[in-house]
Amino acid sequence: MRGLQDKVILVTGAASGIGAAIARRLAEEGSTIIVTDRDGNGAENVASSLDGVAFEHDVASEASWESIMQDVLARFGRLDGLVNNAGIGGQTISLVESTLAEWQDVFAVNAVGVYLGTRFAMCAMQDGPGGGIVNIASLGALQGSAGHAAYCASKAAVVSLSRTAALEGSRSDAKIRVNAVCPGFVDTPAANSMVDRTFGDSPAALARFHDALPLGPGQPQDVAAITAFLLSDDARWITGATYVVDGGMSS
Repeated sequence: MRGLQDKVILVTGAASGIGAAIARRLAEEGSTIIVTDRDGNGAENVASSLDGVAFEHDVASEASWESIMQDVLARFGRLDGLVNNAGIGGQTISLVESTLAEWQDVFAVNAVGVYLGTRFAMCAMQDGPGGGIVNIASLGALQGSAGHAAYCASKAAVVSLSRTAALEGSRSDAKIRVNAVCPGFVDTPAANSMVDRTFGDSPAALARFHDALPLGPGQPQDVAAITAFLLSDDARWITGATYVVDGGMSS
């Protein structure tokens, strides 16, 4: 892909799963990768394999974002890309049985974390040549899922925020592109755990769920591919878009 060589790109929630796959794909394309995660050791392991930099990171903390961004700019002098990937699923619980505390916990990571990352990245990018931001939302942002009200609502907020940020980014002198990616079911431990909580914790239930997906479960590298494309110069005329990557799950 064009334009990813030597780019400085930060990926949150990248100690494992989709985030780690995104970091690896971008490194393969020649980018310098900053890996952040609340699991600092996991982030360090991924970063060391990519000759990148790692930070332990609470994405819901403004102070954590400010500290990391200051360090990144001091080291590299710029930020070319951000992938807001960090997210949590929350409990599988009906809306009427849920609590405000549970709702706020999910929104703190999934929505506030993306807001803070987008804001800090846009501030860093507007003083340079611009850049790209990809916010990882979910198919749950576009359709309901019983038992996952907080998760779906928080991911819908990510999609809406991305569209508004894209408009504002396009008006700056340094063009900043912002897009959202909505994965369907991706075969990761976290996603499989959510299926277990919803349909019953058994290999047979999980297998039936996988078999019901038109193209089967996705893999982390499937999300990494579209993310890398959206950060590349091949996507230079794409902003404010929402890409569904779900193997036909929503068809």
